[in-house]
Amino acid sequence: MADDIGQIGLDLQGQEVNPHAILEVEKFISLGDDAGRPITAEDIVKRFSKRPFGWNDEEIVLIISRLALANKICFQSRQQDVSLKNAYDNLMQVRKRAELRVRRIKQQSEANLKRAAKLFKDVFQKNAPESEKELFNVAQSNFANIKSKLDAFANKASTGHYPGVSEIESGRVLLAGLIETQSSFQFIEQFLASENDLLDFEEDYQDIEDFYETQFATWQKLHRAITIDFDRNRTALEKDSDALAALQKLENIYNKPRPYREIKDIEPLIESVSKVNDQLLQDKRAHAKLRIEHRIEQVQKQITAAHVPSELSNRALRPLQLALQRLDGLSGIAEILQEQADSINLEEDAYDLINKHIEAQQALAAKQAKEAVAAATNAAADSSTNPSSTSTSDTSKGGYEPSTTEPQQVAEPAVNTPIPKKIVSIDTASIIRDVNATGVIETEQDIDVYLAALKEKLTSLVNSNNKVRIR
Repeated sequence: MADDIGQIGLDLQGQEVNPHAILEVEKFISLGDDAGRPITAEDIVKRFSKRPFGWNDEEIVLIISRLALANKICFQSRQQDVSLKNAYDNLMQVRKRAELRVRRIKQQSEANLKRAAKLFKDVFQKNAPESEKELFNVAQSNFANIKSKLDAFANKASTGHYPGVSEIESGRVLLAGLIETQSSFQFIEQFLASENDLLDFEEDYQDIEDFYETQFATWQKLHRAITIDFDRNRTALEKDSDALAALQKLENIYNKPRPYREIKDIEPLIESVSKVNDQLLQDKRAHAKLRIEHRIEQVQKQITAAHVPSELSNRALRPLQLALQRLDGLSGIAEILQEQADSINLEEDAYDLINKHIEAQQALAAKQAKEAVAAATNAAADSSTNPSSTSTSDTSKGGYEPSTTEPQQVAEPAVNTPIPKKIVSIDTASIIRDVNATGVIETEQDIDVYLAALKEKLTSLVNSNNKVRIR
């Protein structure tokens, strides 16, 4: 036995079924609905198995099945809808048949079906199915697919500044109401009532679908260019007339609620600004590299002069070398200038390390000199108290003994190794603040006072065996 009402196996248009019989059963069900009287499948079988009809039960069940498949009636059991697939057992078993309520499904008029078919074609750009049920099924399936896309578009739009957000949301609400409709009659009524909204949505949806499926990546480039890449160097870019004009066009597109027609202009405009931006970065990066390379060269000279060991040399140079490498990865003018400015402190840190090494060498040299003086003093004292040779004559023998005194060795003069000079930095601004609380020079006397203080500071540092670096 089949488990689906559709598999009872007869064609709705089959000639073996009396069309008048189908009309009679349909009329009986409609009268019951109009009167508010529940009609069960068993009521129908009993009604038409008696006179004046006298049909057998199987024929009556067949007619009920045909009406169900034609979407003219529906079934309920215990106030729950029964699908066509599950209706078979209820129709074939007498006990269940008595609990299976049969209700008429309202049908749209021919005029409404024609209006719905025209709206279907306008919305979906294709012809509508002929029957009410098929139109309902296909339209709901199409709307479900579109809403699924709208849900995905809404997720994308929630991640940043994207057009069509309000249209997407109103479309989701509009379609959700149509998708939730359970019967074809109610669907077509709501479908026709929403005609203007659906036609407006159809126009918006074409642009929205094209944007989120084919133009989304281009918009992301625009978003990054406006908010990150070009924003970093905006002040410098605005000084170039071509870059400024392109930036203004990009911002105009970015802020339009419906920018879809201008999407094609985005990449050429970005390329135009990028050429100016790249040249600016190239110039600033080249200048910064020269300055940092100069600092590395100066530090290397001091390393050589101070005879700094390799381990300490690496520690002094490595931060500056890393700063030089970082320049290639920087895409903001401010970042490049900051790296260049930071290299001043890195150079100072390198000199601090070298100066500590020089101080340690100076302390060691002083200690060794002190020890040498002490050793020489002790040697002289020992020579005076314990002469190394004597000269005597043996009077008892009347003989003569030769002197055993050895010739004294003269020490070689010490070679003076020049002590490397430390590099000390001074900030001229701090000098002016020391002699003038306002930090402002107004008179010749202010100049003389400042220069005198600067000379005094420089002289003190130079006389202390330092090299002075002006900052």
